Amino acid sequence: SDLFKGYNEYQRKIMQDTDFDRLIQLTYELIETDKVPFIAPAISQIDLTNHMIRYTFYLIHKGLYGTNKIKDHWIDFIHKVFSQFQGTETTTTRIKFSAKPPKYEAIKSAMTG
Repeated sequence: SDLFKGYNEYQRKIMQDTDFDRLIQLTYELIETDKVPFIAPAISQIDLTNHMIRYTFYLIHKGLYGTNKIKDHWIDFIHKVFSQFQGTETTTTRIKFSAKPPKYEAIKSAMTG
């Protein structure tokens, strides 16, 4: 998703280009193999909230598979690929997976590529 590529609503770069490229490659691998790829090291803290990250991956998941069943390995992937999820339980991420962040559209439109 381009959401990770540019600048956040405070005009701070969300993540390094090399980390972005790696994230895209790992996400493709997740989709193509239908399992969590080998990830080392995790991507260090990016300038997006966990809520924004989680919901963006939910939207991708929803676009690919619909909303009937959440693929648990997607939750595992988020936790393995983003180091900032280390303090969060996977069960929490799973429960909140489809929860839309407040002002999601406004934040998204304030971001720049």
